[in-house]
Amino acid sequence: MNEINFLPVEYRRKSFDRKDQRRQALMVGALFLTIGASYTYQRASNASLAAELDEARSLHRVTLSQFQELHAIEAELVQLSADAGALAYLEHPWPQTQIVAMVAEKVPSSAKLTQLRVVRIPNAPRQRRREDEPTPGKTPFARDEAALRERYDAAPFQLLITGVTEDHQELHNFLTELDRSALIQRAELTSLDGLENTVNQFEFVVTCSLKPGYGVRARSAQGNSVASE
Repeated sequence: MNEINFLPVEYRRKSFDRKDQRRQALMVGALFLTIGASYTYQRASNASLAAELDEARSLHRVTLSQFQELHAIEAELVQLSADAGALAYLEHPWPQTQIVAMVAEKVPSSAKLTQLRVVRIPNAPRQRRREDEPTPGKTPFARDEAALRERYDAAPFQLLITGVTEDHQELHNFLTELDRSALIQRAELTSLDGLENTVNQFEFVVTCSLKPGYGVRARSAQGNSVASE
């Protein structure tokens, strides 16, 4: 059975319009709510990103400060290394107390030492090389070290040991022990003479080539200077 609407057409039209307006109002309200929620979320996200950016900038400033401190420490370390090299060079070839202790430890009971001397062997001055020229920015210690090397690297050190012995075999054993020393490169018996008015007593002279000390250039067979290990 069909329903018959007896309401006037104008009334029905107004009723439809009111319903349509409510729907439109609901849609507009939902749209504003969506925009408000999006705005609130975006603002919260921006605040979080701003906080993270501030933290990253703070970390960057701290890292930059630490890098500058590290660069200053490295520069100071380079200068201190140059200063230490010059000071070590002044102590070469080896501390005299260390040389005396080494020799005294190896002297046989049948021998008596009368003299120990560390001398330089005269040598022709080497030609000045390009790497020996003064370098701008070098510290005073580094320049002093370069001047010392220029003056002394061409004159190697030798240890002269003078003494008296009664036993030839123990004297040769003494030479063998000196050859094995960490301070001596080579030991040679350069003189052995009998003493007057004595029986079986001989005066000996042992010449030892000292190994380069720390930071001192060793000399090659051709007489050139090379860096010691």
